Amino acid sequence: MRKIHYALLVAILVFLSGCTGETVDSETISIDSTGLKTSVYAGTLPSEVLEGQPFSVQIIVENYGGYDVPAEHYALFLRGFNPVAFGVESIDLTRSTLQELVSVGVFDNETSVLGQEVLVFDDLCYNRDLEDDLIVNFHVKACYSYQTSVSSDACFSDPYGTSGEICDVAAIREVSNSPSPLRVTSITESPAGENRYRFIVKVENAGEGNVFSKYSSSESVESVDELVVNSVLGCNDLDTSDLNIVYIDSITIDGEELIGTDSFMLEPNRSQTLELGNSTTDALFFNLIEGNGRFSFVVDKDEELDYVSNMIIKLGYGYVDSAVVGTKIIALPSSEPTCPTNS
Repeated sequence: MRKIHYALLVAILVFLSGCTGETVDSETISIDSTGLKTSVYAGTLPSEVLEGQPFSVQIIVENYGGYDVPAEHYALFLRGFNPVAFGVESIDLTRSTLQELVSVGVFDNETSVLGQEVLVFDDLCYNRDLEDDLIVNFHVKACYSYQTSVSSDACFSDPYGTSGEICDVAAIREVSNSPSPLRVTSITESPAGENRYRFIVKVENAGEGNVFSKYSSSESVESVDELVVNSVLGCNDLDTSDLNIVYIDSITIDGEELIGTDSFMLEPNRSQTLELGNSTTDALFFNLIEGNGRFSFVVDKDEELDYVSNMIIKLGYGYVDSAVVGTKIIALPSSEPTCPTNS
């Protein structure tokens, strides 16, 4: 497995939504949550087009975060206008990535974007006869699955005995997040009884978008990957119960998985049963409220040692961003629009 180097990234977050009566400058529009960044590709959307003149909307998605997004785990929707007036159908206005969007790379202390793909909405042509110019706003909506990885220390020592020279069990731990829209803000460790340790994890949505369940689809599937693909494609029809759900994908101590072992207990123990063909699996989760959430878990350690371990927590979720880009349709009152016929 490729080793991921985490670095602190400084990103400009530009987020626009809603309807306006003016053309949006497509050169400056982007969706950026320090995970996936979605923007108009190289100024390909013209600021003005004639009625009856074909044009395209080209969108580039780039991975500025620390998680490799599998193929088809990103869906893009172009909405907010009458597709018939532009010679297309609603089904033509959805795109999915066809390749893996790998995470950022760090070489010689410089960050390089390695995962990117251009998605094209072509054959757009306004086929109505206008008396006056018309400003059209295209609502761009991006839905994808993502994962936050956070690293922290964990102290295993007897808080009631004479040990504790190596580390203090009752303490707020320093955390290091991978670049992502969801972040762990603090991890607090405390004793929970003899050879038992409690960790309280606080989380915030630091991006400009919203969190939804990456397992929200109710369609029958055979694999987790298929479930995520369907959930991303269905993010326009989410129930309120599908919003603000974050899954605890993994918790490891010195490389050993805790979830599913007798030494691990989530407080409270909330899980969703995923039906995958003839089998089922449980996914642990917690909820965000107004962009913030928390969960806690207890770890049992039988050995009476005094040492510091490395703990890595991975949180999985669906994420949705939206923005508006626009163009002006120039009226030609003296002639009928003649859009090409798609074969």
